[in-house]
Amino acid sequence: MTVESEKRTRFFRLWTVITDAQGVFRAMRSVQYVAFYLTFSYLLQTILLLLQGETQYTSPPANSEQLYFELGLYSSISVLSLWLGVRIRNGKYGAVPYVAGWMLVEIVFSIVTAPWYGGVGAVIFGVIAVSGLRGWFSRKKYGVASLARKRSWLLIGCGTVFGSALLALCAFGLLIEVGVFPDLKVVSGENLSSYHIQTLLDRGILDESDSIEYFYSYGLFSVADGGQFLTPTKLVIYEEIEGVLSVYELPYSKIDSVELVTQGGFLEDSLYLIYGNSKSEWEYVAMFLGVENGGDQTFIDRLNKHIADYKAI
Repeated sequence: MTVESEKRTRFFRLWTVITDAQGVFRAMRSVQYVAFYLTFSYLLQTILLLLQGETQYTSPPANSEQLYFELGLYSSISVLSLWLGVRIRNGKYGAVPYVAGWMLVEIVFSIVTAPWYGGVGAVIFGVIAVSGLRGWFSRKKYGVASLARKRSWLLIGCGTVFGSALLALCAFGLLIEVGVFPDLKVVSGENLSSYHIQTLLDRGILDESDSIEYFYSYGLFSVADGGQFLTPTKLVIYEEIEGVLSVYELPYSKIDSVELVTQGGFLEDSLYLIYGNSKSEWEYVAMFLGVENGGDQTFIDRLNKHIADYKAI
């Protein structure tokens, strides 16, 4: 019995040895535990969000709308992963690649955003996920594909769309965390990605002598699409429209005041107008700032301090 068990599994029974059709089924069936792990993980995030106002991986919600959205998202994913785990346990293996792929994206995302969380659990279920994927891709080799049950194409289509969207969302979040895509919030200069800084330098938006204090970009895929930042001497606002880049350098000595026009929310940036004084060449310039973690207010407080300091000279 022990010898048979060693032939079937390795690495403390986490890795299924696939030598026949039964091995394929065992490998795919083991992915149910990955689904149940994801159920517990997202349920835990939901509880932490309710009790502490933030999760292990994300910043606190900017407002009640974002809080309710995240609560709905995490609880829905928890229910979905539980349902997929039950289906796999009952021999319906169509969800195997989605659950396993989801787990692998989760591992990479957690390593980047919160390396101290997940730890051993992530490694254990990551091994099971890879083993399950091996089983999935070995079906044809061992003649398992012909044993497939009757399929619901509606269910497969919905699962494909949802699973692909979820993996794309995780991948997008990962690219934001590693500094490839712009962050969704105001960031301090010391936390700004070196990749973004180099992009600003290459496009002539940032001078080599400038030191960024606070930065925000509303660009989706590149910080060069538009944004603004503070330096010790000026506010810089820039935008690219139809391939034409415009950069506005506003010295604090030429700014009279700042007015909030529209307070932003979960899906909308705050709109401010920067009014020039008698020394300026402009009447006002519009500026958009993200509200997450009160970043817009932090940015404006720093800007107002610089303006007040120059007025006091």
